[in-house]
Amino acid sequence: MVSSSASSLARAVALLAGTQLALPPVGAATLVQRPGVVEADTWVDQASPDANAGADRVLRAVDTPGSQAQTFLRVSLGGATGGPVVAARLRLQVDVNGRAGSDSGGNLHAAGCGWNEETLTWNTRPAVDPLGLASVGAVQRRQVVAFDFTAALEPGRDVYCFALSSESPTFDDVIYSSREGKSGPPAVEVLVDEAPTSTSTTTPPPVTTTSTQPPVTTTTTSASVTTTTVCGNGVAEPPLESCDGADDAACPGRCQANCRCPGADDTFACLASGAGIVVGGTLTDAYYTRSLAPGTVIDARNATFVHCSQPDPSNPCATNVYPINLGPISAPGDCWAGGRIIGANRLDATWSEMHSPNNAGFMFENGSFTVDGIRVDDVGDGIRPRGGAGGFLIKDVWLSYIRDDCVENDHLNGGVVDDSLFDGCFSAFSARNLDTTIDGHTNLWTIQNTLVRLQPMPGPPEGGDLGHKGFFKWIDWGDPNSRSPMLALFNDVFMAEEQGQFSADRMGIPPGKLAACANNVMVWLGPGDYPAVLPDCFTVTKDRSVWDSAVAEWIRRHPELGP
Repeated sequence: MVSSSASSLARAVALLAGTQLALPPVGAATLVQRPGVVEADTWVDQASPDANAGADRVLRAVDTPGSQAQTFLRVSLGGATGGPVVAARLRLQVDVNGRAGSDSGGNLHAAGCGWNEETLTWNTRPAVDPLGLASVGAVQRRQVVAFDFTAALEPGRDVYCFALSSESPTFDDVIYSSREGKSGPPAVEVLVDEAPTSTSTTTPPPVTTTSTQPPVTTTTTSASVTTTTVCGNGVAEPPLESCDGADDAACPGRCQANCRCPGADDTFACLASGAGIVVGGTLTDAYYTRSLAPGTVIDARNATFVHCSQPDPSNPCATNVYPINLGPISAPGDCWAGGRIIGANRLDATWSEMHSPNNAGFMFENGSFTVDGIRVDDVGDGIRPRGGAGGFLIKDVWLSYIRDDCVENDHLNGGVVDDSLFDGCFSAFSARNLDTTIDGHTNLWTIQNTLVRLQPMPGPPEGGDLGHKGFFKWIDWGDPNSRSPMLALFNDVFMAEEQGQFSADRMGIPPGKLAACANNVMVWLGPGDYPAVLPDCFTVTKDRSVWDSAVAEWIRRHPELGP
């Protein structure tokens, strides 16, 4: 076992863009994804040949001279019914530990099933097929990876066992979260060939097709409806498509499902007219200014800002709770372009520890301000528009491992979030203020073309090891006269793997606050139906690849931001 408290000033951030199942051609059949079950998982160590690790929170694989460690898993296809299983994969998440990543994510092998996770040791491990089924290259902590074991499928068979070995040339062990772990537990995804139950035309954005590629057919499932869509067929298929293929005059035959042309990206658009301020290098103190003139453009593409609220004792850093702090209110129309805000905080710091020293990665109080193309990881609040920041635009930004709100708009401003990736929020969007003199009920907050994932964080305030809130944190939930802003949601993809730590309805949209809405997808990976009732402008699916594909496409279109 290794320490769960590790961090570095320049740490790389894992991508949540898992590999996708290799889909067979789609004809008249409908492919439906069903969850399987990981029945048992453990690891064995040659150095301790009689030790059992069945209760460990991690799974390990390493191959060092004279000593090996292997992970064993037993999985069930879940008794998938309705048709033949045509593809299956095992999904693992690299642990949060700073040493969990490796130059080899491992090689998956078929193995015997005659073992018990509570008694398995190196000396009693089953036979392992020397031929690997699937392998994964270099991985980083918190990264989600997938091993496709379709090649091992046998007609009528439900249970399969696997061994995961390391292929690291540097003897660098990989550490995954187990079923008892604090990160995402192992999961199995099964693709079943079923007869369609209904015909509808929706598709999860974004899917890219070009004039030289065949149309892409996408199948998703909700609680009660299986839907199939063809992207690039020249037909605008509601509710998620308002343009497609030749319907879009800007790029005939190549329009994506989110109505954007392939490669279309306006990141750093405000730099077209030049920058009045250029910031570069690594800054461990706050970039603080109250002297911005109206219309100022700041170019920070070559700058890194270190956020430090809860430092790792083994890797101390200077306290810096507001790496970027801008004003004044009287300077409208400014634009900040680029930069990386990287937290040097303990990854296992609790919500209370991170929340107590009021902090945020990027804070501004300028009216009509644009935040364009920044990368933020491991901070308290991600971006915080304060009083006077009405008319803000947050675009082309990538946030991850945000310990509280991805966007804390608690001064209830109107504004826009556009074409952004929020890959890990304790709470996604906050518009809550106890000061009754602040009233934003006539303001409109638009969130469009954006990907938003909730992520359980250590030590949530309601108790437990891990947990998160919901997508929206609004004043007086359920009251349409709430002082919080109205909402408009267009072409967004949301994902949650579990219910937040409150009543189920709080996973939905604030009642009475939806002014406009179209073309949104909710990816739900928890048990049963989605816990909240969503409006008709949402399609619910349990297909994890919808999220993965959307993330991979977003990253492809924003190469200057990652990883």
